[in-house]
Amino acid sequence: MAPIKPRRSKAPVVINTSDEEEPDSQESSLQMLETAREMVEASKKKRDLKRASIEDDQRKRVKEMAKRVNVLFDARKSKVIKAQNAQWARLEALNKKRIVLETQILASMSSIEQHTANIITEMDAMLQGRIEDTQGGLHVQGDSTLEGTTLKD
Repeated sequence: MAPIKPRRSKAPVVINTSDEEEPDSQESSLQMLETAREMVEASKKKRDLKRASIEDDQRKRVKEMAKRVNVLFDARKSKVIKAQNAQWARLEALNKKRIVLETQILASMSSIEQHTANIITEMDAMLQGRIEDTQGGLHVQGDSTLEGTTLKD
C-alpha cells in the first residue's frame, strides 16, 4: 500500500470588516458571484453539448444496427423463400413420379387380371373337357364291365 498523504489544508479566509473597503468588496463579491454563475452556465452548456453529442451518436448507432438487422432479416427471408421453392419443386417432381408409378402399377395389375381371367377360362374349358371325357369314359367302361359281367354269368 502507498503511504497515506496528509490532506492539504485550505488557506484561511480573511474577512475584512472595515467600512472603507465594503463597497469594493461588495462589487468584487458580486463580480465573483457573476463569474461563478458564468462558470456554472458554461459547464452546463458543455455538459449539454456532450449529452447531445452522445445522444446523436447513439441514434446513429441504433439506425445502423436497425439497417444491419433489416439486411440480415431480408437475406434470411430470401434464403428461406429459395429453400421453400426448391422443396416445392422437389415435391412436384416426386408427385409426378408417384403418378407415373401408380399408372404403371394399375396397367400391370389390369394386365395380370386379364391374363388371370384368360387362364381361368382356359382351365375351366380344359377341366370341363376332362370331366366330360372322364364321365364319358366311365359310361363306356362301366357299360363294358357291366356287359362283360353279364356275359360270363
